[in-house]
Amino acid sequence: MADPSVDRKGHTPPAGDLYQIDHFLSEKEQQVRDRVRTFVQQRVLPIVGKHFAAQTLPQALVPELADLRVLGMQIKGYGCAGRGAV
Repeated sequence: MADPSVDRKGHTPPAGDLYQIDHFLSEKEQQVRDRVRTFVQQRVLPIVGKHFAAQTLPQALVPELADLRVLGMQIKGYGCAGRGAV
């Protein structure tokens, strides 16, 4: 189990094209990536250590993930985005 007392803030890899794949992504895929990156930085990273240590799921994030349309992302219909696997 991870040590919850260890401060991991500031150890996030720099935002950017680490694997040099941006040119393979469509504009819409890049927009989704950017929205998810912002969400993770703002909403997930500040609380993930606490929830990991407590073995809990931050239920408050589920509606926000739904608003991002990343749950069921590859499913067409049913209010899902119908996007590709990338």
